[in-house]
Amino acid sequence: MQRLFSRTAPAGVLALLGCFVGCGGTVVPTTPTGPAKPYAGRTLTIAVADPALGAEIGDRAQAWANRSGAKVSVVTEKPPGEIAEADIAVVPQSGIAGPASRGELVAVPDSFTGNGKSFRWDTLFVPFQSSLVQWGSETVAVPIAGDGLVCVYRADRFRDADSAKVFRERFQRDLAPPKTWDDVADIAAAFHRPGQPSLPPLPAEPARALALFHQLAACFDRAPGTTGNKQPSGATRALSFHLDLAGEKFQPRIDAPAFAAAYAWFHATAPYRPAAAGDPLAALSTGSAVVAVLSLREVARLPRDPKSGAISNAFGIAPVPGTRNFYNADNQLQLAVGGRNAIPYLGDNGAYAVVLKKSANAAAAWDFLNDLAGPEGGAGTLGESQLGAGPVREAHVAGQSGLAIWQRYGFEETRTKDLADAMLAYTNSKVANPALPLRTPDADKVYAILDAQLRRAASGQATGAQAAAAAANAWAEHDQTQDAAQLKLWRRKAAGLD
Repeated sequence: MQRLFSRTAPAGVLALLGCFVGCGGTVVPTTPTGPAKPYAGRTLTIAVADPALGAEIGDRAQAWANRSGAKVSVVTEKPPGEIAEADIAVVPQSGIAGPASRGELVAVPDSFTGNGKSFRWDTLFVPFQSSLVQWGSETVAVPIAGDGLVCVYRADRFRDADSAKVFRERFQRDLAPPKTWDDVADIAAAFHRPGQPSLPPLPAEPARALALFHQLAACFDRAPGTTGNKQPSGATRALSFHLDLAGEKFQPRIDAPAFAAAYAWFHATAPYRPAAAGDPLAALSTGSAVVAVLSLREVARLPRDPKSGAISNAFGIAPVPGTRNFYNADNQLQLAVGGRNAIPYLGDNGAYAVVLKKSANAAAAWDFLNDLAGPEGGAGTLGESQLGAGPVREAHVAGQSGLAIWQRYGFEETRTKDLADAMLAYTNSKVANPALPLRTPDADKVYAILDAQLRRAASGQATGAQAAAAAANAWAEHDQTQDAAQLKLWRRKAAGLD
């Protein structure tokens, strides 16, 4: 899912959600008729920084308000200050750790996580049951939406006979949708002309750019179902991506070969993209780019045929690329089985609901979240394509129920199936060791470091090795400004070890 909130320092993340006095909000009224209403006379306040998601939650709150007797105030403005009167805050992944580390969040009750309960916690993808919603051993958040990226290519240009001939002569194989990031680079090289970029610009928004970087680095970092980087087995295995958890070292590993290789890919493809950051969707829509990895929200905004209303057949859909190689536990480069290594990187750009301890309406808050994010409500959120919400349950990507969700994006049958298959590949629940985001209160500051080096590599100013080394040095300098004991505690809690 495209990031629903801007990344800031931890206090800044909460600032997006706070200070509701004088802020614009929508109030969902109650209806005085019907059976007994358990929360009559109460007002449930929900802080949501993204206006589109806030509008959707406000609409969905109407039925719950009518049933419960409560009023629901959805506040979507972004004033300064701490979280004030909210009962529920809908936050990005980076917004969980700060309030959790300060003990401000209510633990998710057994009515959600227990076996046989209506929320069906057991049907969430494993990272959304555990790692992504925990602080230490305590579950403190409910997933509202996941994230999702899709490879979109200009099918009309791929169908051009001359372009296909040029590609075949240069690479001794037929032009086809890319399966790996190397394929993306080859396609870009074949279509590139002096002064005519063939790749989109690096996204101007840091979170969007880092989503691409992390997807690529994850595939270089490990093979499916293996520990990949000598990380511990068990619940913490998937969390050892940015940090080395072996022996509880908790040291950054951003200079590991996988991250250097990801930076190197952006450096090598710099000649094929515009020098300035920009909008990948616009580049693909106008045809200046022939292939791009887009968020689901961007996919929903692709140009449409004026007669049918369907997304133009100029665009084809494929899964996010993998890599031809990966690094094993000894940092040796290995050829991927079948020529493609695909590792999911999950959770960074989704939305999560937390209930605040200061709330006097916690019971009502959990009752509403059961409606909003349970099996039926969650599928409804994904079906609103303008939100770009990604899957969090197997039912969102499997069978007819999954297919029905992706029909809402406006493709005909064949490309709807392509989109559903791309989401199935993106989440890939069979992979036991997906890569997950950094989950500490200082994650935004660290990500700013990674983004700065990504832009140096993508503009050709730094090689992959130089960018990784500079990122490692800057991260080490950042760590020196933190209290060492607190930093280690944060990293233990983020790994679910306490």
